[in-house]
Amino acid sequence: MVGYIYAATAVVKFIAGALFLGGYLKSKRKSALFLSLGWISAPMAAPPHPGTALYRYEPFILGISASLTLIGVMYLIEEETGRKPPASLRFSIPSIPMSYGFIESVFGSGSCGTYVVVGILIMVAGVLSCELLKDRYDNNGRIFGTVLSIIGAISALRPTLYRHFHLSTRLSAELSLAIAVIMAVTYYRVILSPRFVNVENFPELTVQDLKRGTMIVSPEEFHKITPILEDYPTLAFLRGEPAGKGWIVYRLQTIEGQRTIHPRNIYKILEYSNRYLMEMGDKNRGIVILDSPEFLRIYNDFPSVVKTLTSLSDMVRARGGTMIIVTVPETWEEKEWEILKRTVT
Repeated sequence: MVGYIYAATAVVKFIAGALFLGGYLKSKRKSALFLSLGWISAPMAAPPHPGTALYRYEPFILGISASLTLIGVMYLIEEETGRKPPASLRFSIPSIPMSYGFIESVFGSGSCGTYVVVGILIMVAGVLSCELLKDRYDNNGRIFGTVLSIIGAISALRPTLYRHFHLSTRLSAELSLAIAVIMAVTYYRVILSPRFVNVENFPELTVQDLKRGTMIVSPEEFHKITPILEDYPTLAFLRGEPAGKGWIVYRLQTIEGQRTIHPRNIYKILEYSNRYLMEMGDKNRGIVILDSPEFLRIYNDFPSVVKTLTSLSDMVRARGGTMIIVTVPETWEEKEWEILKRTVT
């Protein structure tokens, strides 16, 4: 009977991995690829019969699955927040469970240490996911991070639970199956959500004043447009203007923080805009707002700023979207203002 439960758990994990791999094929997002690979490798991490070769290398297999999952979570957070972790962190953190699992498989006699290490890292990843994804996936983001944290805690406490509560093999197998089902549903609600795979539909904007292409407007004109974009997923790079409800906002400022862009890193504006327009897809109208480009001019030469704005304008126009630049002629030299108007709009 226990063997059937383990087999059912393996089937659930394989099916989940295949579904999430399909999410990768639809979205082309690296996070979906690594998370799906984590699921596909997971069924081999808990063989039912001690003494087998597979059981011997359970810690290493578990470490590989956890490493793939951690890479996937790191990519997911990067994709959704735009904050790229240092390369040293990207490679060192995921290598810990795989390395520890390999050492325990070769020199150890069990897998307790690997479960603890994996559990702690997954729990931390869950806490970060809960905090950083809640603004993008609402309750699904919170649930994803919370479940990941709970599963990590259970993994870290697994050796203690076995030692003090003497869990039977059957109960352990049933718990593994229940956890697999809960995790699969949680992952499904994020990785195969309309927003993740770029099929979400938003209300069509039909206001005549909000034309497609690029608009250069003054702050006063912008304040008249703002109510039109209320509750619409507008991508806004703002310096001083207030954000509308439902907008995806990055602040242009010299002090680093969450959802901020330093004026010297203007390439990020193109990077985030391209990802946003891809997420909106061909069915939805992408709206990109750039406030105070003259602030970028202070930290970059004028040709670099114009190239960035021209590329962004072309990108938005190719997707049938709207780009709104908020500035006034007085903040530019006369020659620069003429070039800006002629090349961007």
